[in-house]
Amino acid sequence: MASRRRLPPIERATERLKLRPLRRNDEGAFVAMLADSAEAWAPWTPASSPDFAPAARFRNELARTEGGARRGSH
Repeated sequence: MASRRRLPPIERATERLKLRPLRRNDEGAFVAMLADSAEAWAPWTPASSPDFAPAARFRNELARTEGGARRGSH
């Protein structure tokens, strides 16, 4: 099987929006985003549990992002 070549992180930006992979120093903004949007997403968000605490959600998403980057599937 041919080895995959590593791709650079995908980043896109417009005047109003920037899309990029999650980074370790994004935790504060990520937690604030969850707090700011909690009411809007409440009907589709599971009841609170330790796995859905803001800091835990950030760690889970960051692990997925970093794992995808290592595998080249970001």
